[in-house]
Amino acid sequence: MKTKVVAIGPEDERYAVAIVKTRRRKGCVAEVRNCAAEVRIPHSASYSVGEEFVRAKEQWLLRALRDSHAPTIGSTAFRLWGKDYETEFVVSQRYGYLIEGDKLIVRGPDGKREEALKRVRRAETEKFAAAATAKYAAIMGLETPPVKIVDAKRYLGICYCKRNVIRYSLRLSRFPIEAAEGVVVHELCHLKVPSHSRAFYEEMAKILPDHRARRKLLSQY
Repeated sequence: MKTKVVAIGPEDERYAVAIVKTRRRKGCVAEVRNCAAEVRIPHSASYSVGEEFVRAKEQWLLRALRDSHAPTIGSTAFRLWGKDYETEFVVSQRYGYLIEGDKLIVRGPDGKREEALKRVRRAETEKFAAAATAKYAAIMGLETPPVKIVDAKRYLGICYCKRNVIRYSLRLSRFPIEAAEGVVVHELCHLKVPSHSRAFYEEMAKILPDHRARRKLLSQY
C-alpha cells in the first residue's frame, strides 16, 4: 500500500493523518483506531482526492483523535503502558533507555531520536509479550506459541491458528497493562476457538471475567 501523511488541526495542535491507497476500496473512508488516523482511497485515485476528503472530514477526525488521546505532531511525550513520559534524548554511541519517575531518558546516536524511541517500544513490547503469553498459555493449558513483534498499524494482535504463531504490534505497549493482557488472552483463545463465536467469548470469560472492560480501555488510550 502507498501512503502519504498530511497534518490537520490548529497550529498549536497538529495531528498526522495517513492517506493510504488500496486496491480494496472503491470510495474514500476515514478511520481513527488505536490513536492513529487513516484515510483509505482507491489505488487509482490521486493523493489530492485523499487530501480533499481529509479536509471534508477534518472536524470529525480532530474530535476522534482528541478522544483517543492521540499524540500531536512534535510532542515530546512518549506513551508507555498507558502513561505519558516526558522524554530526554542523550547523544550516545549506543542505544539504551532509563525510566526515572515521569521521565524517559533515551540514549542513541546523534539524529537518531526516533529510532531510539522505536527501540524502546520494541524492547518493552517484546518483554511484555513473551512473559504474558507464557503466563496465560500455562493458565489455559496450552504450549506457549512462538511470538513475533511487528510494526503493524491495522491490529494489536493476530493469531495464525494453523501455524500456531501469534504476532503483536509494537503499538501494544501504548496501552495499560490490563488492556494489553486482554489482547494476549484474546489471541491465545483463538488457538482453542478460531472464530469469534459464543464459545470463544465463554473461553475469554473463563480466563478474564472482566475482558469486556479491558477491551474498552483500548479505545481510551
